[in-house]
Amino acid sequence: MRGELAAKSIARVPSAREVDRLGERIKIGSLTEPDRRLLLEFRASFLPAYVEVITKIREELGIDPSGRPEKTPESIVSKLQRGETSLSRMQDVAGCRIVVTDRQQNDVVADLVQVFERTRVVDRPAKPRHGWRAVHVIVRTQCRPVEVQVRPYLQDVWANFVEVAANWHVPARVQCWLRRE
Repeated sequence: MRGELAAKSIARVPSAREVDRLGERIKIGSLTEPDRRLLLEFRASFLPAYVEVITKIREELGIDPSGRPEKTPESIVSKLQRGETSLSRMQDVAGCRIVVTDRQQNDVVADLVQVFERTRVVDRPAKPRHGWRAVHVIVRTQCRPVEVQVRPYLQDVWANFVEVAANWHVPARVQCWLRRE
């Protein structure tokens, strides 16, 4: 009985072809109930990798990151419809955040690169995008990317404000000012 429950709790991992086709359907605006279920399965397939990354950060670096094991379906749909990426190449389906002082940022990034075998560093302070200036360390484990954002406290406050403000009606000229590169 226990083995059956464990087997049922493990998410089915959709094939790359299924994921790419799903992403294309989402881009054109159709999200049927079967597509929504497949999207949820795809999201859930990131959980083991996320847990591994969070656990390793806590145990080996002594840092307690905040985060979310799965990006919301609405955020995934929105990102796909903006044309920023394909579903199979989306690197932030699972992610966490480490908030540091300005002086700690480079050290924490170096520690992450040393702790994880497969990483790629995206230096947003050097190449800002949509105002984001956190350093992103993409950890690849269990065939899944997990994004670790390392950002200074003031950047975190700013980013949280922008995320909340995105739900307000903000005049177009203010939106342009907030997004300036």
